[in-house]
Amino acid sequence: MRDELHHDLQDGETNGAMYGIARLDDALKHSHGWYVVLWRNKVRYARFFSDIKFAGRDAALQAAKDYRDEVASAQPLMTKTEYVSIVRKNNNSGTPGVCRTVAKSPRRNTTQHYWLAFWPKQDGSSGRAKFSITRYGEEKALALAIEAREIALRKLEVPHIMFDVQRQWMVAEQPRRDH
Repeated sequence: MRDELHHDLQDGETNGAMYGIARLDDALKHSHGWYVVLWRNKVRYARFFSDIKFAGRDAALQAAKDYRDEVASAQPLMTKTEYVSIVRKNNNSGTPGVCRTVAKSPRRNTTQHYWLAFWPKQDGSSGRAKFSITRYGEEKALALAIEAREIALRKLEVPHIMFDVQRQWMVAEQPRRDH
């Protein structure tokens, strides 16, 4: 029998309430509990909350939620701007979201070389701009692509899409103040 890792949602419960938490049941190792994993700035925060150690499934789940909330409040959320500014391993321009590309036109039997800038937009779609190397030259086309991306990113101050769920449970978990 394999390890079983799943989100254990009760009726009416949303993924937001269980953000970063999964149920782990391993019958072979007699290991049952809740597993919390959160990533913040390339650091992995993980902890297992055993049903036995916490005297029951519900108490272990509450301990897991408390740990998750503690880590999430102590570590700031990455904004979408920060996330899209990470230099990836396959980047060859030195600037995230900027790449050199070749467009082939079969009709005219020609090729055009461009520096291309990509960025996320507020509505979730992507923006892009291309700058012809033939028209601007290699260095200026690259500089224009980098500048276009930087201008677009300055307008973007929303959390990264993968963190929207976390924001939902943070709002849902706030204590209500009745007046």
